[in-house]
Amino acid sequence: MGRPRRIQFEGAFYHIYNRGVEKRPIFMEERDRKMFLQFLADAVSEFQLRLIAYCLMENHYHLFLQTLKANLQTAMKNLQGKYAQYVNFRYERVGPLFQGRYNSRLVNADQYALALTRYIHRNPLEAGSVQKLDDYPWSSYPSYSGKMPIWNWLDASWLLGQFGSETNRAQQNFIQFHEQVPTHSESSVLAHASDLTGVRPSRV
Repeated sequence: MGRPRRIQFEGAFYHIYNRGVEKRPIFMEERDRKMFLQFLADAVSEFQLRLIAYCLMENHYHLFLQTLKANLQTAMKNLQGKYAQYVNFRYERVGPLFQGRYNSRLVNADQYALALTRYIHRNPLEAGSVQKLDDYPWSSYPSYSGKMPIWNWLDASWLLGQFGSETNRAQQNFIQFHEQVPTHSESSVLAHASDLTGVRPSRV
């Protein structure tokens, strides 16, 4: 059987995720995460993506984005291909870096956007990597909370707008929302949707 076709259309919201082959790390050093983010920034610009949230763990990543054109497959092939080439060259390795094609789930932004961003941002906390979400620099959380700059390739206006019209108040509401532990049913639905249950070292 052939691979199922990707659902692509203008204005679609997606939860994108992938992990290393055999659950191996895809980020070995700080430099690797920086390179992935650079490739991601390039893809946002080149393919007119609207990046809303991200988190880079040791052996997997999460992205929440919107495609302004029906070009998700091309954009992700570009991003993952460039990063895999970089890793293989830097570490003198051969073979696939990722366990397969990236996974993509269409997101109903009206119903699941806030729950999804909390799920993505809380990955390091749930994994025990940090005690405060602000202390994890490899997600979009510190940009939303005000600890780090909002990079020009991160579209924070849409998500912050869900928490209020005034920036400081919106940031406070954003932080309070992320401090709330998701309900069991919410966590179960999102974990099932991402199909990353059991990934280590993080618990997603």
